[in-house]
Amino acid sequence: MKKKEKRFLAVMLALSMLLSGCARAEERENPGTSSVEMLAINVGKADALLITLGGYRYLVDTGTAESWGKLQYVLETERVNHLDGVFLTHTDKDHGGGMAALAESDIQVDHWYAARIFHEKKQKNHQAVRAAKARGGEVEWLKAGDKIQAGESAFTVLGPLSENTEKENNNSLVLRLDTPEGAMLLTGDMEFAEEAEILSSGAGLSAPVLKVAHHGEDDATSEALVSAVSPQIAVISTSTIQEADTPSPMVLATLEAANVQVFETQDADLGVRVTLKGGAAQAQLVDDPYQRPVVDTVQLVELDSKQDYLVIENDGEEEQSLAGWYLFSDKGNELFFFPDGAVIAPNQQILVGSLSYPGEADYRWQEENIFHNKKKDNVLLYDPLGRLVSSIANGN
Repeated sequence: MKKKEKRFLAVMLALSMLLSGCARAEERENPGTSSVEMLAINVGKADALLITLGGYRYLVDTGTAESWGKLQYVLETERVNHLDGVFLTHTDKDHGGGMAALAESDIQVDHWYAARIFHEKKQKNHQAVRAAKARGGEVEWLKAGDKIQAGESAFTVLGPLSENTEKENNNSLVLRLDTPEGAMLLTGDMEFAEEAEILSSGAGLSAPVLKVAHHGEDDATSEALVSAVSPQIAVISTSTIQEADTPSPMVLATLEAANVQVFETQDADLGVRVTLKGGAAQAQLVDDPYQRPVVDTVQLVELDSKQDYLVIENDGEEEQSLAGWYLFSDKGNELFFFPDGAVIAPNQQILVGSLSYPGEADYRWQEENIFHNKKKDNVLLYDPLGRLVSSIANGN
């Protein structure tokens, strides 16, 4: 994209955010006119749900670290500069991977929520704890029965009811969202064990909208749960490319037998938008209105895991801005964001080195030993829209 186009887009987004902020303020004063929406964002086989309740906005999960660019782009497209709260359902990296980047962004977050019950991480390493601490705040720990009020709407915590030491998925924060227009059941990654506890608890589960648990895998979403929820629409956040057996044919058959309309985030550029009105749910696939092509002239051409550097090449005939681009090392789950003003000239190479690299570097990754020297490590290059541009492995 040319600089003039970027400036124009930035101005339009800023104007839209200002107008949107005014509209949300008006909706808070007039809750009867409030809209109820869930945008299940396409962040691959991961979860990120943007909930809009009139003038209130919440984010449930933040995708993976490497999908932050997509999440950020969608939040900008949706004119989100303020979140009333962020819920982290559990500590798996495909739900909490974007928490650190969100904490470093310019988006205002009023509250950080997480389940009081968790098993796999120490509290100091919990993604929500780190994100809240980066903002000078603290996590609000939730237990079954707690309510988070948002005007005339409310999130009620249904689970977890007990600690599961075998699978962190079964410690997922399960939320029932009740609104004047209808209800949604948001299930995180709960599997059959947590399902059974919640079903046995007698909690009210009926809701027009079901966010299908665990990306539609076959260890969740029983016939009993679908019968209890009786949804009109079910949304599955997944990527068959990333995991071939999602969504499970068994889960799809269970939903189809119950006459539920099923939508998958992978079928749209940005995701699936679900709206509630008078108890009726509707959904639509949301594509990127700009449809910009992925840059094909910039490639990762060399990775030296012993000296801890990599080389990027632009074999095109035009200078390419790298502002907002980022690198992801999957072994260490580490990110490097190129700064504003970063460019790569035509027919030129640049070197990105870690703090361990002894030589001169065009850009310095501010950590040591980024790339694994003994095990296979993949490094991926993403553009500002969170789209994969290039990848390279260390060959181990």
